[in-house]
Amino acid sequence: MDTSYSTRAEELLSIPASSAANNGRNYASYQLNTRQHTAENNVYSSLMLAWQSGDADRLWITHS
Repeated sequence: MDTSYSTRAEELLSIPASSAANNGRNYASYQLNTRQHTAENNVYSSLMLAWQSGDADRLWITHS
């Protein structure tokens, strides 16, 4: 019988609740920061592409 699942469950149950809560908060913060940076990079890329293609005038009109 494979006992890897029960061993893993015992390991998880032995983690203090405060540690598990901190890990959850850290992961949520990491995901939020990742999404924010991705959005910022997408905006920056759009601005750079518009500038390089000489399309900046239209960009300002559509985004103002």
